[in-house]
Amino acid sequence: MATKSVLKDSKQVERAVALIQLGARLQVLESETDLSYERLLRLYKEVAGKSPSKGQLPFSTDWFMTWQPNIHSSLFLNIHEYLNKVAELDVGGHARVAVVTRLGEGSVAGPDTVLQEGDLVHVSVDGGSIEFFDKHLRPEG
Repeated sequence: MATKSVLKDSKQVERAVALIQLGARLQVLESETDLSYERLLRLYKEVAGKSPSKGQLPFSTDWFMTWQPNIHSSLFLNIHEYLNKVAELDVGGHARVAVVTRLGEGSVAGPDTVLQEGDLVHVSVDGGSIEFFDKHLRPEG
């Protein structure tokens, strides 16, 4: 009969807890640890405070190979729409992007300025154009 290692078991539990905290689903925990399904289920409920998500995970290599072009096109479209919206902020006579604050440092915005997530954009808006400018900030629909 094989002896069970307490140290190995402890490392498996630590690994499972780390994966749960990162948002892993139960199927991933089963494939990445040697712990039983019942033990993983109890551990998941204890760590996450809820039952794990149900449903199958895509394990086919076809799925992993086909998602990349889809995610690439989604990112490209989102960046394109975001840049168009930023370009619309700089409306001659109505509004102008003046300063961009990134990581606590402000810099004067120019035509080559590329915005990143987390940037704080300071816009100078003509008093009579606030409603016009506001429409550009609100999502359509």
